[in-house]
Amino acid sequence: MPVTRQTTYQPDEFRADMKEAIQSELHQFVKSSDFKTIQSEAVNTLIEQSVQQATFPLIKRIEALETELTKVTTKANENEQYSRKFNLRIIGLVETDGEDCVQKVVQFVDEKLHLNIVKEEIDRAHRLGPKISTRSRPLIVKFKSYVTKAAICKRRKDLKGTQFYINEDLTKYNVNLFKYAREHNTHIKSVWTTDGKILVRNKDDKIIRSHHMDDFEKFNLV
Repeated sequence: MPVTRQTTYQPDEFRADMKEAIQSELHQFVKSSDFKTIQSEAVNTLIEQSVQQATFPLIKRIEALETELTKVTTKANENEQYSRKFNLRIIGLVETDGEDCVQKVVQFVDEKLHLNIVKEEIDRAHRLGPKISTRSRPLIVKFKSYVTKAAICKRRKDLKGTQFYINEDLTKYNVNLFKYAREHNTHIKSVWTTDGKILVRNKDDKIIRSHHMDDFEKFNLV
């Protein structure tokens, strides 16, 4: 009976075969689409982490600067509005050549608002902007006393249904804020100004003062 010899691996041969098998598997894996996907995801993750680490302090700094800018802008606007606290704008007064604007205001207040004021209560009055042949320009008035200005403001409701309007002398920023509130009034019942402040009454009859555009979303007004 023939004797069958069994092949036995020596340790060095076994290690060599295992190394070759592993290298072959690795080579095939590296060439596979799975490896490319894993590699791409790993690279993207590293890039994203690096970008986040690098930009996080910058984002926080930008947010802080934006907050500070909002505060500065709001304060500057409030200061400018305060400087106009004695002013009113009158719309609808017919413009004439060589007119005495101060006297025209005194007469208007007497006839339309039934208030007696004298010329000495007015610091100055003049038309706004370049002259227009097709219509009368608004007239801006600066009173010497806040009391006089406030008394006239209280009577401006008497002008309802007429061609005349009396508005506060708002800053450009507040004009845009007021206009925005009137045009985007989904949750707003009414909007008005008092001493240059933009006041809004919401659907729940709560009165809210708007300082800037963000307030409309903050207080769920739009």
